[in-house]
Amino acid sequence: MEAQTVEQTEKWREIRAAWVKRLMDKGSTAQKAEDYATWYTRVGGCHVPGRPEKPECGFYAVLSTDKTHWRPCCYQRDDTGTIVCIVYDKVNGGGWKGRTVTPADVIPEQWAKMWDFAWKTPLSFDAYKHLKDTGRLPGESEAASAIRNGNVIPITDKKPAAAENIPTGTEGRTVSKTDNNPPASTEITFETLMGQYELAKISADTMINKGAAKTKDEADQAADLADTFLKIEKKAKDLFEIEKAPHKDLIDKITAKWRPLQTGAGNLKSQLKTVVCTPFAVAEKKRLEEERAKHIAAGADPETAPSTKVAMGSGIGRRSAPQVRWKGNITDRAAFLAHVKDSDTISEALQSLADAYARNRIEPPPPGIEYKEVTSVV
Repeated sequence: MEAQTVEQTEKWREIRAAWVKRLMDKGSTAQKAEDYATWYTRVGGCHVPGRPEKPECGFYAVLSTDKTHWRPCCYQRDDTGTIVCIVYDKVNGGGWKGRTVTPADVIPEQWAKMWDFAWKTPLSFDAYKHLKDTGRLPGESEAASAIRNGNVIPITDKKPAAAENIPTGTEGRTVSKTDNNPPASTEITFETLMGQYELAKISADTMINKGAAKTKDEADQAADLADTFLKIEKKAKDLFEIEKAPHKDLIDKITAKWRPLQTGAGNLKSQLKTVVCTPFAVAEKKRLEEERAKHIAAGADPETAPSTKVAMGSGIGRRSAPQVRWKGNITDRAAFLAHVKDSDTISEALQSLADAYARNRIEPPPPGIEYKEVTSVV
């Protein structure tokens, strides 16, 4: 169980008690209200540590063993009153197959480990239903999810003319739309990666054209898709180097073939973060800071007041978060230049410019410098 301050513990217990009362007021039995109150408290944003020996009823998500998708998982009481876990696995052909796991089915250590994975990702019922219906969380990009799960058909008819007849070194692998397992890294080819890129590009273009994200889900999906382009960009660069090595005479043709993936993925990744995620993050940060200030002004302990941290992404792969940087705005160039004229940085920059003039023998030399021949052993 994770350590918490007394104030943090008292806060979520207070909220949990309120949920028990609210559920009973709506007609739930005392047992059911107690069973689900902690889950409601977690979904509401409170960090309530789970106890390994005591799973609680509710709806959650657990990451697949290959870390390509989230799986729906719920804890509930069976007909005997025992809390059991119903976890869903993907099946070939699409959809899920649920299996019920009881404490008697596994050793205590495994039962505790299952719960430890689950309680950290609570889902609202709507998010849980979305995961069961679509195979992804609301904050996951549909294109990114399809790519992670290998549900992309390689593109074989879009090679640039300049790249015709260039051996790739490996054979392409057709990935069916019902294949739940992504191809192994050694099987990724240009055609497979281009299929992923084109699929992701359709979603990215739509998001970028819409502009700034209006909701957390939209920002999460954009960040998730940007992470996908980061992976495509890295894989494209790696495979480019592998393919380039034995074909130095064809380097120009190979470069032309891989350029769309190397630069396109990077550009779209940057646009998603700049156009879609950043405006939302700035607005969300401001909103959270105002909300936190209101809580503190109302007497809340700063330690337990709502956090102002903003993060975007599906939870699979790299998450995106705003980064504050300071940038100087030069309002009087002459005054600033006079202030820093003796600094090492300015001296190095001026020397670099002077050397550029000298290397190119630009005549006449600009005021303040002269060209000097220097001999050195290289």
